[in-house]
Amino acid sequence: MQYIKYIIPLILPFLIMVVVNEYSRPSLQGYHNSKYDVSGMNPNKPNPHKCTWTGFFDTGYCKRNHVKYLNNYYTWIDPIYFGMINALHNTGNYAAGNLFFLVFLWPAIMYFLLVRIMQLKQKLKNG
Repeated sequence: MQYIKYIIPLILPFLIMVVVNEYSRPSLQGYHNSKYDVSGMNPNKPNPHKCTWTGFFDTGYCKRNHVKYLNNYYTWIDPIYFGMINALHNTGNYAAGNLFFLVFLWPAIMYFLLVRIMQLKQKLKNG
């Protein structure tokens, strides 16, 4: 029963993501983005009022039309953002690198650190 408190933080973010995506799916109009015979939830048609896949292919478009508050921080954010994108491209397979680093490795590190914090808190509480 003690392991439940460690399993919930692992499963909850993925569960929330699936629930939000599936809840919003019926209200979406037009599945214009498809790859590998799978239709995407967001179109690849530029829309200045709503985020689309256009921002994935043209970051400048997204920054011009959707970013409201972070304009002053581009000098700090851009090297990190584009550094990550270039590092993923340098793996030789952008999609696989993205899955490995951003879907598995980074969440695994964050989960490990969260569990470690929970364990240390329990150890401090018990003396």
